[in-house]
Amino acid sequence: MRRLGAVVLLAAAACGSKRERGPDLQITDESVRYKQGAALPTTSAIFDGKQVRLRVARGETFGLQVLTTKAQPSAVAVNDAAIKVQPFQQTLVNVKQGSTDMYGGGMRGAGAYADGLQAVGQPSGPLAWFDITVPATHPAGTVAGTVTVGGVALPLQIDIVDVQVRLDAPLRVWAYYDERELAWAAADQARCVAMFRQHGVLAATTLDAAQWPTYREQFEGARYVPVRMRKVDDAVAVKQIVNDWIAATQGSGIIPFAIPIDEPRTDEQRAAVRAGAELVRQSGGGPGRFLFAVTDDPQPSYGDLVDLYFTLWAKHGQASSVGKPIWTYNGRPPGAGSMVVDAASLSTRTWGVIGQRYNIDLWYIWDGLYWHDRHNRDRALDGVGDPRRLDNPNRGRAVVAATDAMSFLSKDQDIGNLDGVIAYPDAQSGCAPSLRLKQLRRGLYDRALIEAANCNGEGDRIAATLVPRALGDAPRNGAPGWSEDPNVWAAARDQLLDAAAACARSR
Repeated sequence: MRRLGAVVLLAAAACGSKRERGPDLQITDESVRYKQGAALPTTSAIFDGKQVRLRVARGETFGLQVLTTKAQPSAVAVNDAAIKVQPFQQTLVNVKQGSTDMYGGGMRGAGAYADGLQAVGQPSGPLAWFDITVPATHPAGTVAGTVTVGGVALPLQIDIVDVQVRLDAPLRVWAYYDERELAWAAADQARCVAMFRQHGVLAATTLDAAQWPTYREQFEGARYVPVRMRKVDDAVAVKQIVNDWIAATQGSGIIPFAIPIDEPRTDEQRAAVRAGAELVRQSGGGPGRFLFAVTDDPQPSYGDLVDLYFTLWAKHGQASSVGKPIWTYNGRPPGAGSMVVDAASLSTRTWGVIGQRYNIDLWYIWDGLYWHDRHNRDRALDGVGDPRRLDNPNRGRAVVAATDAMSFLSKDQDIGNLDGVIAYPDAQSGCAPSLRLKQLRRGLYDRALIEAANCNGEGDRIAATLVPRALGDAPRNGAPGWSEDPNVWAAARDQLLDAAAACARSR
């Protein structure tokens, strides 16, 4: 078994006598994130107790979960060598204190949550996962197989729908990471980036123009590249950065953007945003060339100078009225599902439908690999110098998820459990996926199906029914506008598959 790095996971243990009543076996899609001691779901859209049936588009990977009340081996076999199956053992992380209100409502509280996914030859614990991948070139039709749990073999039917989907053209989600985390964990950067790409996510740190030739290949299928611009009060430096990036990306179809000032709150900070945006514009930046971005709502004081907004509160159609792209980041219920591990089960799956409905061209994740709380160093430590320096052994509190999943603890005592951690360090592969990353992938497939079903607007109609309001159209607190029932989402996915297949036939 592969050795995990700085973020250590706890192997999933069988549920004890305090488990709520429910079935002893359930087989589900990606939408369930199990909490230890809870009853297994009583119903599933893909399993009727006797047979497992999947509907999958060409080019799609379907995440199948086998959930049982006792440790036993499980396996998935498909009678078609072209369809690949990758088994994972699910592992638990421990939430000691629930994430605070900064991360929205609907949190599930303290406890052990299934979130880690360890690639194995065959799962042997009570919680297993299987990625089932249908090649894009596979013909439509029905393929048989078997799901085996313990000594029981259940028939598997895979109906391949004549619709082709892909996640990497374009990449719709950007997960920022700090390269120091990979260095501290001795993780392989290229393999880590490739793992994210397989889930439809662009994993990228901010770059200098001189690094672009080295990193260019990692941005295949991307529309934007994040730029390192730490200061905006030096006109000469700003002009150099803007000009270098415009020259480096000319003719590539990729647009550089920078977020030099994060979440401005005061008049002074917003004045600095405006001054920096002016310098970028005076240096030749602007739409289509070099975007000055800010994580803030549109402000009258910015005038026309800010090129791109990232906000939690984007409203439907607001980008058209403002005349600027308005995107979003992370997620806070009821506006969008949260990425913290103790959030409601659907969490990051919601991002795909919301992204399509609100025209979010690039959903920003801060952070993807926050394996040390660099920005809130453990105050019990007495290190010397900047805890974020690579050569400082006191790098901030390491996240050890098996013991405590708290990854963010601010001076105001805001707690986030695996906030910023959507993948785990792995000594062999670079990064191991989380269950929340798999759910995000499912959401991105939802988005791809909406687009494929939109020849007559049917995709958008299904999406609007599934998520009638989100982001800035949702209240700041309270229940989300979407159903938390995975079966409702599965039914909408079936509708999208049917509508997309009809669109494909009409071409």
